[in-house]
Amino acid sequence: MHTDVLLAENKRLQRCLSDLGSVMALPSKWVGREPSLIAGQLLDLVFGMLDLDFAHLHLKDASDDPPLKITRLSQWARSVATAEDFGAMLAPLMTAGAPQRLTAGGSVLTILPMRLGVLGEFGLLVTGSRREDFPRETETVLLSVAAAQATIGLQAASQLSEQKRFAHAEQALAANERNLAQFVNTIPALAWSARIDGSADFFNQHYLDYVGLTLDEALGAGWVKAVHPEDLEGLIASWHAMLASRQAGEAEARLKRFDGEYRWFLFRTNPLHDEAGGVAKWFGVNIDIEDRKKVEEALRAGEWNLRQLTETIPQMLWSATPDGSIDYCNARLLDYTGFSVDEIIGGGWIKMLHADDVERARKVWLACIENGAPYQVEVRTFHAADGSYRWVLTNALPLHDDFGQILRWYGSCIDIHDRKAAESAIAASERTLAQIIDTIPVYVWSAGADGSTDFLNSGYLEYLGIGRDQMQDWPWSAVVHQDDREASAGVWKDLLVSGRAGEVQARFRRFDGEYRWFLFRANPLRDEAGAVKWFGVTIDIEELKRAEQKLRASEWNLRHLTETIPQMLWSAKPDGAIDYCNTRLLDYTGVAAGKITGDGWRSLVHPDDLAQATRAWSTSVATGTPYQVEARLVHAADRSFRWCLTTGLPLRDEEGRILKWHGVCVDMHDWKEAQDELRETQAALAHMTRVMTMSQLTASIAHELNQPLAGIMTNAGTALRMLTAEPPNVDGARETATRTIRDAQRASEVISRLRALFTKRTTISEVVDLNTAAQEVVALSSNELHKRNVSLRVNFAQNLPHVIGDRVQLQQVVLNFILNGAEAMDEVMDRPRELLVSTELERTGHVRVSVKDAGSGFDPAVAEKLFGSFYTTKTNGMGIGLSVSKTIIENHQGRVWAERNDGLGSAFYFSVPSLIAGTSVDNSKHVPPNSADSTGNPQ
Repeated sequence: MHTDVLLAENKRLQRCLSDLGSVMALPSKWVGREPSLIAGQLLDLVFGMLDLDFAHLHLKDASDDPPLKITRLSQWARSVATAEDFGAMLAPLMTAGAPQRLTAGGSVLTILPMRLGVLGEFGLLVTGSRREDFPRETETVLLSVAAAQATIGLQAASQLSEQKRFAHAEQALAANERNLAQFVNTIPALAWSARIDGSADFFNQHYLDYVGLTLDEALGAGWVKAVHPEDLEGLIASWHAMLASRQAGEAEARLKRFDGEYRWFLFRTNPLHDEAGGVAKWFGVNIDIEDRKKVEEALRAGEWNLRQLTETIPQMLWSATPDGSIDYCNARLLDYTGFSVDEIIGGGWIKMLHADDVERARKVWLACIENGAPYQVEVRTFHAADGSYRWVLTNALPLHDDFGQILRWYGSCIDIHDRKAAESAIAASERTLAQIIDTIPVYVWSAGADGSTDFLNSGYLEYLGIGRDQMQDWPWSAVVHQDDREASAGVWKDLLVSGRAGEVQARFRRFDGEYRWFLFRANPLRDEAGAVKWFGVTIDIEELKRAEQKLRASEWNLRHLTETIPQMLWSAKPDGAIDYCNTRLLDYTGVAAGKITGDGWRSLVHPDDLAQATRAWSTSVATGTPYQVEARLVHAADRSFRWCLTTGLPLRDEEGRILKWHGVCVDMHDWKEAQDELRETQAALAHMTRVMTMSQLTASIAHELNQPLAGIMTNAGTALRMLTAEPPNVDGARETATRTIRDAQRASEVISRLRALFTKRTTISEVVDLNTAAQEVVALSSNELHKRNVSLRVNFAQNLPHVIGDRVQLQQVVLNFILNGAEAMDEVMDRPRELLVSTELERTGHVRVSVKDAGSGFDPAVAEKLFGSFYTTKTNGMGIGLSVSKTIIENHQGRVWAERNDGLGSAFYFSVPSLIAGTSVDNSKHVPPNSADSTGNPQ
């Protein structure tokens, strides 16, 4: 065992020595090589010698170029992160020294950084491994030697690179000096230089040739010989000012050309500073501006004329210097904004603008000044007339000289507020229209005059599963069902040729391959030139098709059903035209089907009933309300007319549209005759009830008649005495006779009321005031109530609307309620026997009459039986009165009921519709007054 260990250690040491030899030989291979090649070979050698997971080399460049980073990764490391990610993870650990730990991919790596150079001036070598024994002592030695050898190679490469750069720099400097000399002598300008005291020490050849002086004649202060005498003093003063300020400057003066002609020049100077900041030399250039001077002079003359022009044309105008400083605004612009010239000149123009537009306008203006591009911006500008901000379009163009230099900016301002408002409204309208087109539940399209598609709305595109870039010239026929393709293409071709609107139905394939039925509608739009553009909608009618199919199947089944059930059936189209009658109806009327369909059914109706039936049918067809009418129809069996009840109901689709009418005719002739007999029986019964009531009111009737009869007797005796007196009292007798007539009329009225109440007659309908009718009944029953010791109070509503009905029958109900209430209190001894008769208007427009007593009441369990035939709670009652009352009220389209009072006794009610039934009712206008006794006196 010990021998094996020694052999393994020996083998490892031999490998280490071999690796060290390979590393030591590297510098000889790197002579003249670039640092990147040295770095790559070093990493490859180290990665191959040692069991590493990564190796990273960070090389610093002697220049300011970014450092060079090279990384080698094992297969495991590449599965964990990229080389860039490992470089980022190593950044905090890249400090040479002891090994450090790094966690990556769930594993812990040992990191060993090595400096390249004593202080790491060449960079850093970083290696790492997941091995727990990394780095071994031999590995540390090997990496240290590798870092040292890399430092040697990099140092040699750096020195070689520096030597190459220095040699190249010397060559470049010499070339630059030659190029500079050539440049200075060939530039189209007069170039010169001067010492720090201002004495000239150099002039380019172009300068000397222009002024006709030799270099010796021009050096020092000799150059002033070429300056125009009138300009010399000012030029010398400007030059001395530049020397004193030690800053660049410029001045203008005329120079004499070799031929004696003077031309204007711009003298520009610039100082060259040494490392200490002092001036080491002056350089300058003289630029010929003679042509510019002439242009400026002409421009000034033109500007005066332009100024006159700009003050007269109907436009807001302005101008600016080349640096963008406003130097002129015409009067129209000042009047528009309300600002003065002084407020706008320079940079004050931003005061005119809305705060939200200032920064945008300033940026555009500065950019135009810099690049010389035309200026155009829309901004809100203050409008002095109404104190508001209005949109203004501001344009400006630069004026250039022959050299392309900007001499001035000229601009205008145009009020576009109304146009902007119109554009905004149009844009909003277009957005709204686009939203409507994209949201309406139909598919919208348009096409050119040749039928080529140019627009599909969003819903259409979603249905087809295509994008907007595919809708131009979209081949719509490709998605039409093959069975519908030829027909739909033919219709579309006919529409294109005729230029008329039209429609066609076809199945369209959806993006998922499913076909659905659609209705295609197209309409042409012609412009003023007659050019056609097509617009259309594609409406999904799949559900409608299915409904029609189901309807046809249902109608087939219904047709067979209607021919078998024992009933007269018919159907009609939505417009009311009869389209079917079953065999039973045809047999009943003896008329062929062809003579009944359409509006032929009118021939079946009795002439006296035709108008009513036609009017009801037209109303139902127009409004969709159910149809019901009673009319006499032809009966073929005995060639007579028999009463039939005809009803019809509309069949609607899911959207509420009427698809068909279905109806039935029921022979109700026998029932009708039975109803007539029943009404006669009920009338007889009501009369019998009134007659039976007469026995109970005998005393009241006698009392009602005794009062006027006694008055007649008394007044007649008095009149006789007055006439037999001496002299006769004719006036007194006349007055007494008048009272006699009044009492006789009163007795006649009582008898008329009694005759109306107890005479057997047919039912009539008339306008009835229930307050008056009830008051008459109260007066008629007052003696009977007095005999029973009953105190009666009335509480009638004011402004009570009238009702339509039979006055006598309604009074019979009130009388029945009063007498029943009085009888209910016969056994009451411990409290007042009070009866309250009242009227009121319900919110539905019905008039309610109630009679409340103070008797013992009734069992709530029998409330529904009280109005049944022959049901009574009296020992000697027949159970007819309340039953007849219920029939009377129901025949008046009303209702009758009874309730127990909150305290003692019970209350009986009936309610019938008034003339204002069905309208909104304000009950405050129909409030009953204070309670009153039977004579109307308040209690």
